[in-house]
Amino acid sequence: MFVEFLNVNTNCTCTYSLFLSWIVAFSFFLGQILWSWIAAVAYVLNQSSIVIWLSVGFYTLPFVSAAKAEHPFPDISFSAFSQIIELNFSSQISLAAVLTILFTLTENVDLLNLHFRQQHPKYKGENKIQATAWMTALARALKDQLGHEKSSLYQNGEEGNLSSTERSKLVAKKLNDLAVDLNLTPYDDEDNYTGKLLPISHKAIQPVHVICPSSMVCGTATCKARSLVQNTQERDIPLVTLIKGHKICKNSPVLTGKCPGCDTLYSADHEHFLHKFGDSEQPK
Repeated sequence: MFVEFLNVNTNCTCTYSLFLSWIVAFSFFLGQILWSWIAAVAYVLNQSSIVIWLSVGFYTLPFVSAAKAEHPFPDISFSAFSQIIELNFSSQISLAAVLTILFTLTENVDLLNLHFRQQHPKYKGENKIQATAWMTALARALKDQLGHEKSSLYQNGEEGNLSSTERSKLVAKKLNDLAVDLNLTPYDDEDNYTGKLLPISHKAIQPVHVICPSSMVCGTATCKARSLVQNTQERDIPLVTLIKGHKICKNSPVLTGKCPGCDTLYSADHEHFLHKFGDSEQPK
């Protein structure tokens, strides 16, 4: 019996010891995983703090941003510009064609620099050419852009029996004269080099953008498409920064419309009206 008892105890002790060994091994493995996870989180947090501090440091550094150098928009009176157009182009030329010609010049300053440099030879082997290949290529592109309106580039009977190449050179000469009159040239009146022609600034002709309701009339059934009145007082008109496409328009007024019949307010992005509910009215 005693031996039996001892045997039983010995087996139980061995089983218990083995169980404890597995518990210890599993706890050690779990502890390793837990500490690895904690270490990884601490590392990430530490790296994040470094990134945050670096970001704060960069933002506090005194950066100097140089404004992009630009050439001012042509400073010419409308009467003088109108006279230039009348002397060079058809009397029936449209406003769209005139603006196309104007912006074709202001948007191609690099080509103008090349063109006028070739007109002012400095070294042996350079020849002065009035209608350079640069300007002639621009004239061809302009004619293609105008399509059926390209005939307005010529005065009555000016085309005559000219070939296509001769017509392009004629338009090139007109563009040359217009560029000189608009001071879109790196040379002055005495053929002195004044500096490379820079990109033309369009700030002087930037349009005004007013934010207002898209609805033209009141949409309620009782008002029967009644016209809207401007409801915002002058002192209360907010000025905001409008992002339109890739352009940023500052100080854009925001106006609100109102129906005189039902007092519904119309904004650019929502409408506001009073809804009758029992004996009371609730704004919607």
